[in-house]
Amino acid sequence: RVDMTGRKLLSKTGAVAYLEGFIEGVTARKQAEEALRETIGRYELAIKGTTDGIWHWNIATGEDFHSPRYRELLGYAADELPDTEDGFEAIVHPDDLPRVNAAQQAHLLRHEPYNIELRLRTKHGDYRWFISRGQAEWDPAGRPLRMSGSITDITERKQAEAALQASEAKFSQAFVASTYAIII
Repeated sequence: RVDMTGRKLLSKTGAVAYLEGFIEGVTARKQAEEALRETIGRYELAIKGTTDGIWHWNIATGEDFHSPRYRELLGYAADELPDTEDGFEAIVHPDDLPRVNAAQQAHLLRHEPYNIELRLRTKHGDYRWFISRGQAEWDPAGRPLRMSGSITDITERKQAEAALQASEAKFSQAFVASTYAIII
């Protein structure tokens, strides 16, 4: 493939005196553009096809990206959830924020896996449980550039665990009471 660009130069009488221009080979550029379109298409399809919420954090600018599913899991419309680091911290349960920050720092500074259970506030004000997993990318000097990951809603699992613990506690109390009654 080639792109041709040219113009005609006119004489003093207005007649075409000569043409000048250049021809540029664009095959490599067109192939790169097509490969980029294909990569973007795969990425968009993967985001649409997952039940997880996808996030991306540009560490240098502090900007966040939240996939439509991420926002849906929390009940927010596209323009209702700030795309900033502060916006994320504002929806993390206050009791969980120190653990979240510590896990992020451990990942960014020591390359420890980022995999944490946390509570996020929904648009309606209640908190739901999520597992958040992520992976950073570092520059050659070891400075973190960006981090991407996902959230998976585990609220039902956490509720089942709490119900099981409550049931075990009741059984344990009943067992102790019945054992005490037998001893007397």
